[in-house]
Order: sequence, then structure tokens, then C-alpha cells
Amino acid sequence: MFIDIHSHLNFKAFENDWRQVLARALKNKVEVIIPSTDLKTSQKAIEIAKSSSGAWAAVGFHPIHTLDRDWRSEVQRIRALATHPKVVAIGEVGLDDYVFDESYGKWPASAKATAGKQGSETEKRAVRKTQDRIFQFFIEIAAELKKPLILHCRKSEDRFLRQLATNNKQLTTVGADWHCCSGNLNQVKKALELGLHISYTGLITYNNSWDKVIPTIPADRLMVETDSPYLTPMPYRGQRNEPSFVVEVAKKIAALRREPVEQVERYTYENAVRLFKLS
Repeated sequence: MFIDIHSHLNFKAFENDWRQVLARALKNKVEVIIPSTDLKTSQKAIEIAKSSSGAWAAVGFHPIHTLDRDWRSEVQRIRALATHPKVVAIGEVGLDDYVFDESYGKWPASAKATAGKQGSETEKRAVRKTQDRIFQFFIEIAAELKKPLILHCRKSEDRFLRQLATNNKQLTTVGADWHCCSGNLNQVKKALELGLHISYTGLITYNNSWDKVIPTIPADRLMVETDSPYLTPMPYRGQRNEPSFVVEVAKKIAALRREPVEQVERYTYENAVRLFKLS
């Protein structure tokens, strides 16, 4: 049995067939945790999780939405959802500097017109400050509710690790997973010292950036995920990703660590059950 600890069945890509996708996953012995990125997806994650004993929800607010949402209202309403018995984690939450990349298309038009680029330095500082504030809010909620965190980090690894280090006591108490881990060898070492679990997606099946990192991670800290509908693993590239494909991530981890895939299946499942207190 596998647990795909990060599948967005609550996203629009699965709007018309999430029931069939979930049924297919369970038939293939893959259980699912459904993380969220805002109020609407948090509500949907709970709805889907309620439909099956093999699915659970996480509620959270993605850091990119500091640009385009009334975050003050949303995070308070998400906080209220976090007590639902099907909610096993807070997430995904974290930090994201990709919003400052020229390829990111959702920067407010007014800011682009003012700065002539993806935000002025003043605007960037304001966005980072807001992300830090929201991240801290959810860390404290996780500690209060004694639920682990599902962490998002993109192009902000050092800032991310610094903020986690200031919350070491809370992390030790509730636990956390660095989802779709982008860290290098040194950054992953720091994350492990902070008590984090590490999970990887299908990205590792076609990008060798983490080939030397994955074998160094203790078996009791590793988990697998799809981040579906994104990051479809080989050999399914070009298709919509889904939880059933998580076995390909496990196969790649097994190859890199020179372990039987059945061994990876066993310990990643046990790690997920332990961290998220699944029953």
C-alpha cells in the first residue's frame, strides 16, 4: 500500500472525475492526502475526504495567493476548517519567491506598470513580509491543534529554513513535511536537523538534481507524492498526473537508494501513517 501524501484532487483539473480518479487510486492500493491552497480548495478537500476512508484532507493557504486574494478573511475561515476530523494536516503553507520571476504571470498589472518588472524592491519586501506573517500564523495554528504541517518552498530555501529554525519547538511537537523538496544536500541536512520529513514527486524521474540527495535521507523521514495534476512522472509525461502514478516516484527512489521498491513502499507508508496520525 502507498500513500500519495500530496494530490490536488480538489483542483479544477479533477472537477469532473475526482471520484473515478480516487477509486482508481484505491483500487491500485494508493491512499491519498489532499492538500489545499485557499479557502475554496480547503472546503473541497474536506468534501472529497469525507467520501472515502482512504482519503484525508489538509487545509492551508498557498503563499502565491498573497498577491491576489483577501488573505486576512480567507486564513481565518481556513483556521475554522482545520478542526474537522478528516483534516490531518495544515497545508500547503510556506514561502515562494517564484512570484518575482519574469515567467510568473500573475503579478498585479498595477505593480508591473509602476515598476517595469515583477515588482519593485519595496513591493517585493512587502510580499515577503506578508508571506512570512501568514506562514507564521499557520505554524502557530498547527502547534495549537497538534496537526503536522505540509510545507511549500519555491526559490526561497534559505529564508524558509531560517523561519522554520525560529519555530523549532513547534516543529518538534507536531512534525512537518517538506513537500516536493527542492533543497540541495546542505539544505536537506538542515531540514532533517529541524525534524522535517522529506517528500518527492515525479520531478525526480526526469530531473537528476536530487540523485545524490535522496540516498542520504534516513528511511524514517522519506515519503512519496505526486503533486497531481502537476509533475507527471515518467513514463506518463504529457498526461494529467494522478495518485496512481505515485508508484513511479517510489521506483525512482528505490533505484537511487538501491533498495527493493517493496521496501520503499513499506517505509514511506509507515512514515505517512505516523506523521499524519492516520487510522
